[in-house]
Amino acid sequence: MEQAVGLVRDLRDTPFEPLFPGVEEVVSRSFILPLRHRSTGVRVDLALGMSGFEQQAVARATLDVDIASRLEAARR
Repeated sequence: MEQAVGLVRDLRDTPFEPLFPGVEEVVSRSFILPLRHRSTGVRVDLALGMSGFEQQAVARATLDVDIASRLEAARR
């Protein structure tokens, strides 16, 4: 959780800023970091995926490096 809240502090040197003051509370409750792109104003919600469900899903995931060729074959 501390790492997620730490992301807010690390935004200073990025093109993004917190969408509103006190965004840390939202991060700690929902694992969502609402952002705004500084130059364009585009809003972005960054899903941090740190809840138990997401951690289990990532732990069980496998990588299929041949997915591009399978997608290409499916298009034919």
